This record gives sequence, C-alpha cells and structure tokens, in this order.
Amino acid sequence: MNKKWLKPAVTLTAAVAVLSSVYLASDTLAVKSHKPDNNKGDYLLAESNFEVPNSKVEYIKVSFENGGYEEHWRDIANQQERHDTYSKTGELVNSVIVTDSGKKVISIGNDNGELTAYTWELPSKDAKENKKMLQNSLLKEETAKLQDKRWNKQKSKTLNDTSIDVIETTYDRFKEVVDLDTSTGLPIEREVYSLNNGKETKLRTETFELVDSSSDLFEIDQDLEITEVTADDTKKKN
Repeated sequence: MNKKWLKPAVTLTAAVAVLSSVYLASDTLAVKSHKPDNNKGDYLLAESNFEVPNSKVEYIKVSFENGGYEEHWRDIANQQERHDTYSKTGELVNSVIVTDSGKKVISIGNDNGELTAYTWELPSKDAKENKKMLQNSLLKEETAKLQDKRWNKQKSKTLNDTSIDVIETTYDRFKEVVDLDTSTGLPIEREVYSLNNGKETKLRTETFELVDSSSDLFEIDQDLEITEVTADDTKKKN
C-alpha cells in the first residue's frame, strides 16, 4: 500500500540555519532598531567567558502567554540539536532533530493528530554550515544580544545559591526583564512585554538552562515509523 506523501515539517532550506534562531521566530521584536531611553543604561554587561561542559546540553524554553511553547536543545560536544513546538493545548506541532554533525535531519509533523516522521541527509555544503553553527553556544549568543541594549539594574537576589542581577530595558514598544547569573554572565530567565498606552502585556517567558546529556534526547520514539527521503524530496509540494 502506497503511503500518502506529506511534505516534511521542515524543508531542506529551513533545515540549514533554522535551529540557531527558530525559537524566537514566533514573535518579531525590533531588536536591531530599538530606541532605548538615553537617560537609562547604568548597568554594564561584561562579555561571558563561560564554556559549556561536555557533559551538559544547552536548553531553552519559550513559553507564550497563549499557552503554546517551544523547546530547544543544543549538544555542542556531540554536535546535535533539537527543536520542538507545541500548541496552546500542549499538542506537538512539529519537531526537528539535527544529528551527525549537522548532516542528518529528522522532521516530525502533526497531521490532524497523526505524527509523521521523515529523515534525510543534507548536501555537503549545507551540512558544513550546520556543523559550524553547532559549535557555538546558544547561551553565549543570547548574552551577546543583551549587550546591544541599555540596561538598568532592578535588584539583586539569590536563587539556589546563585547570585542574580535582575536587569530591565525598554525600547520602542517593548520591555525586557532579565535574570542574569553574575558568576557566568549568562541569562537565566527573560520576560518580554509589549507596551501600549502605558499598559504592559506579557508576550513570553524564556528560560535558559544547562541539562544533563541524554542519549535518547536526539532520537525519536521507536513506535513512530520514520520514512527516509532525499533532500530533493523535501522541496516537493503537498
């Protein structure tokens, strides 16, 4: 019996470079064109020299106020990555797993409640591009983005023996509040708000962690049938 062709949730083009930025793609902010208040900006962020231990995996969760959320893992030591998107009802929308140093892609999509999985290998040029990205720390990239804004310190606090500075910035019609680990210079949590006529509306909460590496994190459920296709197949239309 011929299986119905369902275009993978992530195409060849999207599989290259998508994982380094996809978790912020759902909410566009004027990051490059922000206009901070010139009277603010008394908090100086130092460049982080923190290095991710080989036994740890970087983990970012983005929770949207409508109930939907995204999860993103990067394993620098083994050069693999995963990104999952969930609906506001908690149902998996899609999952993308990149392994084999950026060469192999697994795409899982939800077709009316039925999960479909495809896997393919990227062309050499694209795989090399992914491999470079997988060597970079997501958390350090987030720290670098923070340095583009002017921050005020709200307060200091201690959480689980970790010294934290709570910093805030406003620009255009947005406000960000970040919990910053003072020992590493890395963010722990960020809340993003929209500003409209003096009213604050929370858009999302981002949390940043280092978690233990797990061999099954970058594998799919054994009960889920996976279809091997070529990179060219991912360009087909449904």
